[in-house]
Amino acid sequence: MEPLAERVLHTLETCLEQVVDPVPPPQHIVVAFSGGCDSTVLLHLLHRILKNKENATLRAVHINHQLQTQADEWASHCQHICAEWGVEFTAINVEVDLSRGLGLEAAAREVRYQALAGNMSDKSVLLTAHNQDDQFETVLLQLMRGAGPHGLSAMDLCREFSTGLHIRPLLGVSRSEIEDYARAHELNWIEDPSNQLLHHDRNFLRHEVIPKLKSRWPSAAKAVSRSADHSRQLCAILDASLEEKLLPQLIRADQLNLDKLSAFNEDEAIQLIRYWLMKLTGSSPSTEQLNQIAQQMLHAWEDAEPVLFCCGKELRRFQGVLYCLAPLQSFDESQPIPWDGKSDLEIAGVGTLRSLVIDDQGLSIHKIESSQKTEIRFRQGGEQITLAGRGRHKLKKLFQDEKIPPWERNRIPLIYIDEKLAAVVGYWVDEAFLARNREPSIHVKML
Repeated sequence: MEPLAERVLHTLETCLEQVVDPVPPPQHIVVAFSGGCDSTVLLHLLHRILKNKENATLRAVHINHQLQTQADEWASHCQHICAEWGVEFTAINVEVDLSRGLGLEAAAREVRYQALAGNMSDKSVLLTAHNQDDQFETVLLQLMRGAGPHGLSAMDLCREFSTGLHIRPLLGVSRSEIEDYARAHELNWIEDPSNQLLHHDRNFLRHEVIPKLKSRWPSAAKAVSRSADHSRQLCAILDASLEEKLLPQLIRADQLNLDKLSAFNEDEAIQLIRYWLMKLTGSSPSTEQLNQIAQQMLHAWEDAEPVLFCCGKELRRFQGVLYCLAPLQSFDESQPIPWDGKSDLEIAGVGTLRSLVIDDQGLSIHKIESSQKTEIRFRQGGEQITLAGRGRHKLKKLFQDEKIPPWERNRIPLIYIDEKLAAVVGYWVDEAFLARNREPSIHVKML
């Protein structure tokens, strides 16, 4: 076996030992195959390494970002290569969303990994062809962005991903070694013309900066990779400490107790929030975002209700708790929605309404079936409901007593039967519509 193939196989075996299983299952190897030189070499290596191994399957997945006029031709090229080598092939078309201000490279990377994650089966292993020079570029980019230790750790050799692992078996291999292998084996690959455009930061580093650094320091890529490894080791120790400190501050995974967090100094509190967000979202907030969190969340007035968009989530504060939520979608809260009380009801921007039949103490099925009209509405203000044994109450007061966050209150569906408020989904049923004496009834919830 050639030295490069041996190195790749050793990396794979070392990383796969991290899968904790008494009996290792067959490994489903998925290679992200762009058709470029790096991924072509990786696929060729894996095809040769795994072809005689009965406990492993190999599949190439090509993500078509549809950004270049030649994109469909590249997909066809990849399909042809896989057919020639007898490798299973999947092509996926994606759309790159630039509306969130991530930039082209980041937006393309995000949608690419989402697509790859969606094509992972249980215990799959994703392999990408990132190399030592890619790592060099990534560290320099992070330096230019003012990144901290986690950013300077750059790319991991192996990490958890979707239902399995993501391994970069060429991370310790230089680009020149990869190109030498490709030429030696007369491989055909795609040259993406956008890789020559110097207005992209990575391309500018690759073509203008790094060659000059290497001319002065020939081992620069190896040295920078070592620095990234040192940062990663330090971060592992730091994260273990943060994990221990974070757990007592959590109300649940997406809710952080800011009152308890006040026992830490501000620097420690911010690091705990940063670590919490990284665990939840897989992304690290920028320094500017962390400063905004400190100003608007940690130092907010008790009755303030600030909102920040960070790491693809909405951060909200309410009664001393910091919430990390999926961005709330807009919806039409002014129009009543007819409902039969039985069928699932999809409410755009809110969710799916579902009723479950129960024996007692739910919303009377008879009241719904004998009514002229059953509708779903949302709060307009001034609503009241009569609770059994508790009298009549304003919804506003009930929501306050239950400590329901303000942003949720207007999104809670209200069930109206013949123009009367019969139930508040997930919370209360009006006494007049409550099933009694084991009368058939429904419990309504949002999915």
